[in-house]
Amino acid sequence: MEKVTVIDSPCGAGKTNWLIKYIQEHIDTERFIYMSASEEEIARVVYEVNAGKEGHNKVIHNTNPLRYTNWNKRYVNFKTLVENGKSIATSYETISMCSKETTELIASGNYTLILDEVSSVVENIAKEIKFKRDDLALMEEVKLAHIEDDGLFVVDDQEFYGIYSDIMSRSKSGTVHYIDKDTIRWTFPVHEFSAFNRVIISTYMFDNQLQKYYYDLCNIKYDKVSLVDSKIVPYIYEKVNTTKLHIYNKDDLNSIGDDKKSLTTKWYKRTTAKNLKPLKDAMYKFIKNVAKVNCDDVVWTTVKRNTNPLQKRGYDKCFIPSNTRSIQEFKTKHCVIYTVNEAINPFVLSYFKDRGINIDEDKWALAEMIQFISRSAVSNNEDVNVYVPSKRMRELLLDYCKEE
Repeated sequence: MEKVTVIDSPCGAGKTNWLIKYIQEHIDTERFIYMSASEEEIARVVYEVNAGKEGHNKVIHNTNPLRYTNWNKRYVNFKTLVENGKSIATSYETISMCSKETTELIASGNYTLILDEVSSVVENIAKEIKFKRDDLALMEEVKLAHIEDDGLFVVDDQEFYGIYSDIMSRSKSGTVHYIDKDTIRWTFPVHEFSAFNRVIISTYMFDNQLQKYYYDLCNIKYDKVSLVDSKIVPYIYEKVNTTKLHIYNKDDLNSIGDDKKSLTTKWYKRTTAKNLKPLKDAMYKFIKNVAKVNCDDVVWTTVKRNTNPLQKRGYDKCFIPSNTRSIQEFKTKHCVIYTVNEAINPFVLSYFKDRGINIDEDKWALAEMIQFISRSAVSNNEDVNVYVPSKRMRELLLDYCKEE
C-alpha cells in the first residue's frame, strides 16, 4: 500500500467534487470503496459517479444503512459486491465487518479506499449491541465465538446469522475487546488499510482530530495535501473565510455559558427543561434581534439528547447534530447557533492517555466547531451570524479568527 493521502482543506474547497471526478476518471482501471458518515453524501456519490455511465464495471453500488438495516444483510451484500469486483459506496461501519476472507478479496481486487471525512476511532459499543458475558458460554459451546485472555472478541463462525449477529458483525475485523459488562471497546480497524492499493481521506484540520492521534499510535504513515482550484497541491494551512463570520460577543445573551463547564454533556444531563429556558430565550432573541432571519435560514446544534427541551417556535426544523458532516442544504444557512461546549468522551480520552498520548482538547474542540460552522453559507463566501454562548468555545473561535 502507498502512504495514506489526507486532503486537508476547508469546507467549500470542493473536496467531494474532486473525489467524484477522481472516481469517474479511474473507475475503468481501479475499484473503489467510498465511505462516508452521511447517507446523503453516499447517495450523491453513487448518483453522480453513475450519471451517464454504461457498463457493469462503471457502476458504484450503495450499501448504506437505509437500504440494509440488518448488520448481516449489509455484510453479505458488501462481501458479494467485493467478490464480484464492484465499486461500492457505504457507511463507515462496514469496515468493521471485514472478515479475513473479505480483506483478502479486497487485497486481490485492486481497491482504493476513500474516507470522506474522518471517522470515529474508539467507541464503547456496550449499549448498542445485544450481548452479555453470560452469553459467551453458549457461544463457545456451539463454536460461534470466544474471548481471548486480553479480552479480544474472536469470531469463529464467520457465516453465522442470528441473535448475536450485531456483536459478531462488529467483531469480524478483530478490533472488539470485552472489558466488562458496561464496556465493550471497538477500535477502528486501521490494519485493513494494508489491503488497499491506496487510501484517500478528505477532511479539514486533520492535525486536531482524534484520527490523527490514532494513526500516530498505530504507526500509520500519511501525507497531507491541499485542494486549491480543483488541483491537489502540497499542504497549505488554510482558514475558513473568517471575515464573513459575525460572532456575537456581548454579555446579554452569553452569560449562561460563562462557566467553563457550562453547556457540556454533563451540564445538560443535570439541567432541567425549566432551567434551559434562558438558553431557549437567548437563541430566539439572537435569531430575531441580531441575525434578523427566519427559521428556515437557521441551523443550530446542541448535545443530541437535549433537542426536545430546546425546541421552540420552529427550532426543531433546523436542528442538526454537532458531529454532522457533508450536509449540502446546510450551505444555504446564514445564522449558526452552536450551543455545545465540546469535550472528548472520557472513555476515549483514557484510551489515549493509557497509551501515553495526550490530546490537546481545546484544539480538538475548535476543529469540531469549525467543521460545523464552515458548512454554512460561509463556504459560499456569504456573511453568517454566529452565536456561541459557551465562553470557552467562543474564545477559541475568536482566537482562530485572529490567526494570521
